[in-house]
Amino acid sequence: MNQDYKPGILTIVTSYIFFFMAMNLFFFLSIISSLAWLLIIESSLLNFIPISLIGPSITALLCCMIKFKETNFEKEDLPTAKDFMSFYKKNFMDTLKIWTPYVILMVVLYTNATYYDGSQFTRILFTIVALIGSIIFTLSMIYMLMINAKFKFGSKDLFKLSLFYILTDIKATLSIVSVCILSFAVAVLLSDLLLLLVASEIGYLLVKYTYSMLEHVKDRFIEDGAKNKEQEAE
Repeated sequence: MNQDYKPGILTIVTSYIFFFMAMNLFFFLSIISSLAWLLIIESSLLNFIPISLIGPSITALLCCMIKFKETNFEKEDLPTAKDFMSFYKKNFMDTLKIWTPYVILMVVLYTNATYYDGSQFTRILFTIVALIGSIIFTLSMIYMLMINAKFKFGSKDLFKLSLFYILTDIKATLSIVSVCILSFAVAVLLSDLLLLLVASEIGYLLVKYTYSMLEHVKDRFIEDGAKNKEQEAE
């Protein structure tokens, strides 16, 4: 973009609207095969396979939202389909390493809670424990995906960092919880497919509430052997 060009407010707003619409489309196209699998094959034991393949798409979307937040619109172009695919390919294996175990764990918790054979009291108790565990692991996974989108850490270090920031940055944690609750309400009360229409907006909110955490990771931990993925790509 020409550095001497000063876009007007209408140009900026229009560009932002088309950007979020485009990101929603890119995200949908990247997971369409997984959605088809889930709709056609009705097997909860095998559903972890297509759901696992959605992980890299989520990371690619988060990477684009991070780049969007860091973009100076007057001097730089917004993230494009090329950026989305680049982030998807670059983070594919790193994301699967942390996302697949999470998906398997969620499937196991859901299956056990649904088909638990015991007294009513123990079933209720087990369901509560499974629900609390799901919430904790989901929050941890969100932080892990955010950090993984920007930096290169081992899976164990990502998990430790996620727990650290969940407990120390309560404001951000509560904000993320509110986004998750709102998303869950939309899926239950309206349609889970509706979430696909606002996937990029949800991603941006997650980035907005965790961006200070990414800056803290860079300042405090990045010199301890971890790599900035953007620098690594260059």
